Amino acid sequence: MQIYGQRELAKYQDNEEKLSKSFLSLFLLRAITLGISCLLFITFFCVNSEYKIFYRILVLEIISTILDISWLYQGTEDFKKITIRNFIIKITSIILTFTLVKDENDLIIYMLIYVLTNVLGNASLWIRINRYIDFKNIRNIEIKKFIRPAITMLIPQIASSIYTVLDKTMLGVLCDDISEVGFYEQAQKIAKISLTVLTAFNTVLVPKISKSYYDGNFKKVNEYMGQTFNFIWFLAIPMIFGIIAISDKFVPWFFGAGFEKVSTLLKCTTPIILFIAFSTAIGLQYLMSIGRQNIHSRNVVIGAILNTCINILLIPKFDAMGAIIASVIAEGFIAISEIVYIVKKQNIKFAIIINKWWHYFLAGIIMLIVTYATGIKLNATIITTAIQMVVGIVSYVLMLVLLKDEFFKYILNILKNKFMGRIRGVK
Repeated sequence: MQIYGQRELAKYQDNEEKLSKSFLSLFLLRAITLGISCLLFITFFCVNSEYKIFYRILVLEIISTILDISWLYQGTEDFKKITIRNFIIKITSIILTFTLVKDENDLIIYMLIYVLTNVLGNASLWIRINRYIDFKNIRNIEIKKFIRPAITMLIPQIASSIYTVLDKTMLGVLCDDISEVGFYEQAQKIAKISLTVLTAFNTVLVPKISKSYYDGNFKKVNEYMGQTFNFIWFLAIPMIFGIIAISDKFVPWFFGAGFEKVSTLLKCTTPIILFIAFSTAIGLQYLMSIGRQNIHSRNVVIGAILNTCINILLIPKFDAMGAIIASVIAEGFIAISEIVYIVKKQNIKFAIIINKWWHYFLAGIIMLIVTYATGIKLNATIITTAIQMVVGIVSYVLMLVLLKDEFFKYILNILKNKFMGRIRGVK
């Protein structure tokens, strides 16, 4: 509903009546489905469960989600309000946690801080909502027409969630050593943290692509997608090579003794950064914006089945490494399937997708060699990791400068203009 709502509202940025009608319809549908979820959650977890006190606190998390209308501001491209809200929530939560949480006995306090800051943050989004929404349109809401598209968006999320959880479940069942689950989980977490920056770019471009497609401006759609693919190559390649270069020195101090295997798993799982970035950009940014989300749903479901089958074959022989290989193959299948579809069936040229990829690959290889060599004789400490990261970033940037990469110059110009604009604003 979050992503679908963002796309729908983006179409009507210039039409207050349609924007209000769509928002109110989607919000009511979202509130009803989340209300049902809340009742089911209370029934199954909050009555007789061993941890019912914690589950009761987490009911507030569902209420917080009902209040969350960040998709309205994303759809209307008012990202400033969301950014400020998120910043205040994070800072407040950190301050309260360090002030009030002293030891493991304060778990309830920690959970209350977590959920209440989210509730207040999401509630704050309703302040001045009248600037966008005319509540007189509540009499004209149409919930029914949004149900089917929303369910179509739900399918890939369910499939993705199932095979993400199923990986760990199958590891626990098929492996003799239960610690393999922990190794796999930590390697996946570190690799996917880097995806936050890449997927954030989708949030910015979804409303732009939706609006351009709705207006029939296909040239602009191609331009936005070209920027997306350049951005993915520009960031994903150094992330992959950077993780490979620092993992041997990073894992020992970050995870501690006994987690050495995570280093090898982490290196092998890095390709999913590129695969997920492409599948997310194409599936949730492009296909969803043009109303072809069913293609993405189909690919994710097939990927989930493929992942499960490979897990059955490889986990008994290779433990956590088998699950890593299965995940990489499944994510690679989804990304390649979606690239093939938009090249064959849509107006996206393959040249746009691979434009100057070799710049970033060459710069990434040099960065990998230099970064790895920097840490060879150093101990596994946080200082070593910091040094390697600085060396890696500097070497990557210098290589792009030597290659005279146009997209890198484009990024620098944007940053320069924003910086100069703020200076002029202060003056």
